[in-house]
Amino acid sequence: MKPERLPEASAESRRLDEDAALELVNQVIASEGRFSPEISEWVRAAWREYAAGDGARSLEACFGLQTRPGERSIATRLAEAKRLAAFADAWRAMTDCQGLSDWRRCEILATQLEEFEAAYLPAWRDAGPPAGASRLRRALYQAFTALERPPPRTAKGLHELLTRARELT
Repeated sequence: MKPERLPEASAESRRLDEDAALELVNQVIASEGRFSPEISEWVRAAWREYAAGDGARSLEACFGLQTRPGERSIATRLAEAKRLAAFADAWRAMTDCQGLSDWRRCEILATQLEEFEAAYLPAWRDAGPPAGASRLRRALYQAFTALERPPPRTAKGLHELLTRARELT
């Protein structure tokens, strides 16, 4: 059953989506290795500063991505982005239920997560997915291993996450 209104994004999710420091990182990721002159110079300058200081300043600080007290580190935020991308990939891999509503697909994905965690994750935790693993299971493996904390497991949590990933409108 589809809810009458879509769940609101959490304050933490909105902050992650609106983080100006991640805009440069987003540009680097979107460039697929073809950096603009501005991004290229930014990366070079940050690495030069880091190397010249023999690591006295953190790499995050040299890139201008230093977090303030109480904020998540850039490594954590990038891991969250990796998890978001993994869920988007899992969503696209669910080709056998494309005609269903988004909410129903989220319920099915929640079931897939539960089954994956019980049947596959324990065996794959250290070695990773085998070569013949399906696209869906590889994506679920990435979703589980991107961060220390477990992924959302409810249809509502998955719906919010996939909305942030811009898979749902």
